Amino acid sequence: MKLEGKMKGTAEKASREGVLDMTAIIEEQVYQDDLRRKRDESRERLEQWMAQVESDRQRLMGARKEHKALERLRERRYLEFVQEVLRDENIASDEAASIADQRRRKEA
Repeated sequence: MKLEGKMKGTAEKASREGVLDMTAIIEEQVYQDDLRRKRDESRERLEQWMAQVESDRQRLMGARKEHKALERLRERRYLEFVQEVLRDENIASDEAASIADQRRRKEA
């Protein structure tokens, strides 16, 4: 954008002076061509940078989804472990109660 402004300003300045100097006109055209080339290169670098940013954003989103999935899996496995421990404790408690009940019956 700055380059385009420079090009317009230089063109306006040349048109106001009113004297035609072919060497200056050719130099001005070369200068403007150089500015256009730089502008195009800058746009191309910007587009490449934006594409890289988008690619990185997509990878980040994929990593976030994977992380969430792993967190849900970890939570589910933990809940399964807790249920298994509670089940084992209930079995042990039932066995202890059964043994205590058998002792009382023998004593009675």
